[in-house]
Amino acid sequence: MIENFLIDNFEKVQEEFDKLEGKDKVKFYCVLLPYGLAKVKPEADVVLERLTDQEIDELFEKLKDVATRTIEETAAKARIPARPAEG
Repeated sequence: MIENFLIDNFEKVQEEFDKLEGKDKVKFYCVLLPYGLAKVKPEADVVLERLTDQEIDELFEKLKDVATRTIEETAAKARIPARPAEG
């Protein structure tokens, strides 16, 4: 199950995610979100190539907020820290 894989490999996935930039981070979230969230019909189709850098940044922040909440809820259910301890 993808959820278990992500929980078991959270630190490595986080390390790889941290290496990504801009559009690649948004694409990463877009790929993973369907596995962590209930399917919702989009209000409009979004074509990343047509977005300005500011629109991509805004979209990324919204996705990050939703994903962070989902990760925290999943981590709480699994009783693991939502963010690994540094050090």
